Amino acid sequence: MPTFAELREQAKKAGSMAGSQVNSLRDRFNQPASSSPSSGGSHSFRSGSISSPPPMAKKPPMPPPVRGAGGAPPPPMRTPSSPDAPPAMPARGLPPSLPSRTQSSAPSHVSAGSAPGGIDWANLTEDDKYAFFSLLDEYFARRGLHDAPAGAQGGAPVSTPFPFTGAGSHAHQRAVLRTNPSQTHTRAALDSQQFHLDTPPTSMTSATICEFFLPSTHWPSAWYEDKKGSLPPPVVGSKDVQGGGRWSSYGDEMTRIGYVLFADLSVLWYRVQWNSQRHDPNSVQREAMYRPPPEPWSSDLLRWANELYGEELVAFAENSEAAGQPIGRGECWDLAHSGLQSILTNPATAHFPKPVQSISRTHGHLFFAGSGAANYNAQVGRWRGGDDRVRRGDIVEWNRVKIQTTDGGRMTLGDPEHTAIIVAVPDEPIPSAADGADVKPYELGWLEVVEQSKAHPPMRRRYDMSKFSEGKVWIYRPVPDEYIGPGLTAEWPPQQPAYSL
Repeated sequence: MPTFAELREQAKKAGSMAGSQVNSLRDRFNQPASSSPSSGGSHSFRSGSISSPPPMAKKPPMPPPVRGAGGAPPPPMRTPSSPDAPPAMPARGLPPSLPSRTQSSAPSHVSAGSAPGGIDWANLTEDDKYAFFSLLDEYFARRGLHDAPAGAQGGAPVSTPFPFTGAGSHAHQRAVLRTNPSQTHTRAALDSQQFHLDTPPTSMTSATICEFFLPSTHWPSAWYEDKKGSLPPPVVGSKDVQGGGRWSSYGDEMTRIGYVLFADLSVLWYRVQWNSQRHDPNSVQREAMYRPPPEPWSSDLLRWANELYGEELVAFAENSEAAGQPIGRGECWDLAHSGLQSILTNPATAHFPKPVQSISRTHGHLFFAGSGAANYNAQVGRWRGGDDRVRRGDIVEWNRVKIQTTDGGRMTLGDPEHTAIIVAVPDEPIPSAADGADVKPYELGWLEVVEQSKAHPPMRRRYDMSKFSEGKVWIYRPVPDEYIGPGLTAEWPPQQPAYSL
């Protein structure tokens, strides 16, 4: 009979299965280079195979913790060493070259036949089973895979997505993972992880629209019968969402399934079922689940994403500047949007993983959000993710910003929004950049960008962040679309981790 130490070792190995998304990333992204020759107008600075993604330091996006269950306190406020003036500007330079990455080995998976010591899993005692599953419970609980006990959020009891079975005579419950990892929580679960500067202003999130599908919500019309529309009424006409849907029927029984991707990169999935001979919108069966915005990525993943796309976007911006011709409609947003699309259409980069495309004012992984003020101590900013600096190829969004260029010109950026591609930054890390840290806008030093507007074709400017006196700023890192989850599609139930209200 195996010892407790042997069982503990098996539990640790079972935890390696949490690396399955890393395998998915590696398998998808480590593809051979496209053999298609680059066209004469190609802007790519390179061709050939791309590196594998680095291993994830923690499991990517999972549902947020239960509100009121505790958690880390907010990061402490920092006071600049010299409140009367920002730090001296570092010299202009390019980010240092990153070391080459080697493909990490795939996580191992445990099987009974390969277990050390020849453990007979079919004949374990009830005490041994209890000890082993206790270790698994501890592992999964740390990663948010357990639901809170009923009523833990102070409202109605919370239903659990997992069936539970007893472990012998012990009053203990263990989770049995299902193929569908969906969960059920109250709205408070999402509220507990809100980052108030995290996205440009938007009135809609996946959780708020999920409420539309509750049985208590009155539906004034049979909107689901309109086969020309693919979005539910609350988001129809919005520029802050993308989505799709599909239909099926079996006699008089109809089904509509759809999904909506929001500007904060949260996702809603829904299903509506009804009988075509009945005409009461409030008698239909309706269901919806939502996934909160993705969690921040580690330093290795964010730097790897910049290796993939950064120089491609810089090349696109600089070639657009040299050509002196407006991109798209000539709007500022078109430059960033077209730059991300060019990675898909350029033969030299067509084999790269698809980057998250611009949706509203979001252009990938948000890693900095800030609000300006003439008084440096009154500035507010938050860092998000593991990288320690802004890099060439990042995308900046301004909102009603007043700032100076490094040559002394005064500028107003955004009425209300303005978009630009960053082409040069100080060659130094941000002093205390860390996930969740307080980083004020003036600490960014300067940002050199290529931007366009209706009145001006693509042109280059350098903005002095120490003179950022008003408005808001968001900076995004272009990342592969795996960041928002594999293969977004109209499906039910959703195969990504998701919540029900």
